[in-house]
Amino acid sequence: RCGFRARPASSPGMDDLLSSVFGETRTEVPVGVFVYVTVEEELRGRGIGDELLRQAASDLVDAGCQYMLLVHDDDGSGKLVDFYKMRGFVEAETEDLGKAMIARLRKA
Repeated sequence: RCGFRARPASSPGMDDLLSSVFGETRTEVPVGVFVYVTVEEELRGRGIGDELLRQAASDLVDAGCQYMLLVHDDDGSGKLVDFYKMRGFVEAETEDLGKAMIARLRKA
């Protein structure tokens, strides 16, 4: 199960986040929001999560997004955070977003 919004979004708060994490100085930079993704435990380790992220990133790039933002629900083990970090995401926790991570998108 997964969901993402494949249309650019920007806001002053997002501009501040991009500035603090990436040093981005432009405003109204298009960011795609990856709403949720879940790979059932018995299906993990088969590359499904990677493929979902790749497809979402591709769709977001096609929609004009330059970054992908996601909010995770790591159970405290750190495995989910590590999964995203290995795929180029950096932690970007904010009061509004909670456990957020963000990555710069690149055309494949």
